[in-house]
Amino acid sequence: MNAPGVGEPFSPLVLEAGRVLASLWPVQDRATAVLMEQFYKRYAVGADPGVALAAAPM
Repeated sequence: MNAPGVGEPFSPLVLEAGRVLASLWPVQDRATAVLMEQFYKRYAVGADPGVALAAAPM
């Protein structure tokens, strides 16, 4: 689906994604990779997204 006038970062919202995790500021690639790995490990086994993110190292 193409959403005219909507920037790429907002495409998941237009495509009706249930949740979107995005940064509002520049982040380091390695630090982000570690954060996302830890987040998804917890989320994949059923943790609430907010709990999984709060438990990931920042």
